[in-house]
Amino acid sequence: MNAERNALSAVNFAQTAIDSARANSLSDLALRPFTMQFEECEKHGKYPLNTQDERGQERWFAGSCPTCRKQENAARLLANSNIPRRFLDCDFCNYEATTSEQQLVLNRCKEYANDFAKYRETGTCLLLCGRTGTGKNHLATAITRQLLAAGYSVLRIKASEYFDAYWSKAFDERETWLKNMASVDLLIMDEIGRSSNAKSAKDAFFRLLDARYEAQLPNLLATNHNREELIDILGTAAYDRLTERGGVRLTLDWESYRAKKEF
Repeated sequence: MNAERNALSAVNFAQTAIDSARANSLSDLALRPFTMQFEECEKHGKYPLNTQDERGQERWFAGSCPTCRKQENAARLLANSNIPRRFLDCDFCNYEATTSEQQLVLNRCKEYANDFAKYRETGTCLLLCGRTGTGKNHLATAITRQLLAAGYSVLRIKASEYFDAYWSKAFDERETWLKNMASVDLLIMDEIGRSSNAKSAKDAFFRLLDARYEAQLPNLLATNHNREELIDILGTAAYDRLTERGGVRLTLDWESYRAKKEF
């Protein structure tokens, strides 16, 4: 019994010594004047290496330029989101809106990106319908860039790529793959068109859109087809899931930007 008491006393004494040393160390830090230190980035200028928290303790940042890290992270996210190289520089600022109709569509897309937290919560989808070259990909990319910068996950895929992957997978693999696609904050699918096998295409579309519908996550679809044609392509059940909860359908009904360019 005495041996146990002695052992316990030794442990308590050691802990007291540790606590005292820690307190003295913290006291020394509190008394030591804090000095911010900086490093210089060739591209972005001076940036801090350390800071002081609310308890007066000194905290150190990672050594590299934070702006460079953000840009590198953004570039990596853009690459992972499957945006074609041609559209990587597209954003809201360089979208050409010279008519009231174009400005209206631009404003609605901005609003969708700005208020995405609300649309993600409700699973509200966005449909961009219009002829080839009217700026659907540009606007989809602008939305993607803003959402990625805000920390959301975005995946972009062409309808043909989706079909190829869907039909190439075994049934058990397909289920896991669909669940992964159903988990991103925003799924963007473009080049929605008619398929030579309409029944199989509708079934494949429905499986994906229904998985995201059950997860209550939004989709952005870009297509050259109007409402009636889109219903025929996707099927009524899939289209209804896209337009439920106030789904936004925008029609880009103007001349192709590409057709106006001089070569």
